[in-house]
Amino acid sequence: MKRLARTRILCRHALQSQGYLVKYSGDFVKYLNRCQYLLQQGLFVADACYYYGDNVPNFAQLKSSDPARVLPRYDYDVINEEVLLNRMQVRDGRLVLPDGMSYRVMVLPGHQIISLEACENWLNS
Repeated sequence: MKRLARTRILCRHALQSQGYLVKYSGDFVKYLNRCQYLLQQGLFVADACYYYGDNVPNFAQLKSSDPARVLPRYDYDVINEEVLLNRMQVRDGRLVLPDGMSYRVMVLPGHQIISLEACENWLNS
């Protein structure tokens, strides 16, 4: 709570003492809003999907640690078993989701255990 109050005081001080921020930042903020809107309209472009698995323990990893081992040359998206079993289809040699996302390859984790349902889905695709 103290940190939030301190931040509000600093922001108020900056706006009062730096009048040009209020006067000239309006167009810049509109530009940032427009950029965010346009970015939200598109789809993420990824070459690979990384099947993370649903095993316990399953710790989230930072993208910088590159669990799929495809960076920096390719980018990837992470999927779980629910997406794999219920939403993903194979069309024209690509892995496709109903929202339009598509991937060229699926990267499997280095786990020793993968569910039987997931394996059957891969074999039947």
